[in-house]
Amino acid sequence: MKKMVEKAEEHTIISIHNHPNSTVPSLDDINTAWKKKYKYGIVVCHNGNIYKYKVLGEYDEPIVDAYLDRANKLIYNKDTVKDYVKQLSEIIFKLKENNVELEVLAWK
Repeated sequence: MKKMVEKAEEHTIISIHNHPNSTVPSLDDINTAWKKKYKYGIVVCHNGNIYKYKVLGEYDEPIVDAYLDRANKLIYNKDTVKDYVKQLSEIIFKLKENNVELEVLAWK
């Protein structure tokens, strides 16, 4: 598998893995996708959520990590957040401004 990834043409590999704690992609996921030039990554969670992420270019790690942390907290508490969709949309927009595209398919 490692040899295949190393030999693969850039932006042709799609990474799929699970997060047992049902969290959004981590900074490590983002860093790996950038380093290995993945087309995009998918995280499948035990609670039914699915996250698709793509690195569009260079990014500031602390900023991206902070937005991913905010997304995690927001999604975890979504049932108690009045303007959940608006807040999540803002975080997704800010991530994209920082060259990380995140798509959230949350289990209802």
